[in-house]
Amino acid sequence: MFEDYGGMSVESAVARSPPRHPARGKGPCPGEGSSSHKSPFVPWILEEELPRHFRAPQLSDYTGAADPEDHLGRFENVVLLHQYTDAIKCRVFLTTLSGSAIRWFIHLPSASICSFNDFRSSFLRHFATSRAYRKTVMDLFSIKQKSKESLKEYVRRFNQGAQEVPAAPSEVLVSAFSQGLIEGDFFRSLIKKPPKNFDMLLTRADKYIHVEEAQSARRTDSGPHHHGGPNGQPAPATRNERRPLPQPFRRVEPDRPSILETSPRAIQEVDS
Repeated sequence: MFEDYGGMSVESAVARSPPRHPARGKGPCPGEGSSSHKSPFVPWILEEELPRHFRAPQLSDYTGAADPEDHLGRFENVVLLHQYTDAIKCRVFLTTLSGSAIRWFIHLPSASICSFNDFRSSFLRHFATSRAYRKTVMDLFSIKQKSKESLKEYVRRFNQGAQEVPAAPSEVLVSAFSQGLIEGDFFRSLIKKPPKNFDMLLTRADKYIHVEEAQSARRTDSGPHHHGGPNGQPAPATRNERRPLPQPFRRVEPDRPSILETSPRAIQEVDS
């Protein structure tokens, strides 16, 4: 089911294909078309023929609750793939709206949308309050390495934050990363020889991460659970390890012949 707008269904807005308007896009937008025209689109947008073998893209509906830029971005990726004309873009984008978004479109002034750029601008302006918070380069300077945090984990967290600020210049990334770094070997290395860009910084960080992990593995191997000491000698027992209890002293008696095995002569010799 397609929702109705201005006396016309969304399906008819996309599929309608009478002869093309001879002067589309050349005249002023307001007032174009007859007085009975009720669509927010100018007539030439509705009149352009669909491409042969046209198939509508599979996109999730936009209801007005999500980030409009995300929805628009996904749609424009599809447009880039299929190379839609401006009029087809308008009509196809309309089919992705539902709920409060389609109700907003229905109440737009008649013939107020002359191009996809008009549609795009009106759409973003109306649903601006639904935009997700966009981080800025200042947010990158708030990322700090924690006292016991490994360099690997700090690099991961910083990269995750940098991905949310795609327009951040490379030199800003270097500055923000360095300021958040705990003083240590890598920090001193960056001070002595500043990297030319953020990619070079990450390359150098990778080397220090390998050293850090090797040192951590070495400390683990020489810890209390390691059963080998230096030079192959047994490791000294720790306080938590249980030692065998000492056995009580027992006096070892010399072997004596049994009475049953003792001859009468031997008994006489002992008695004497």
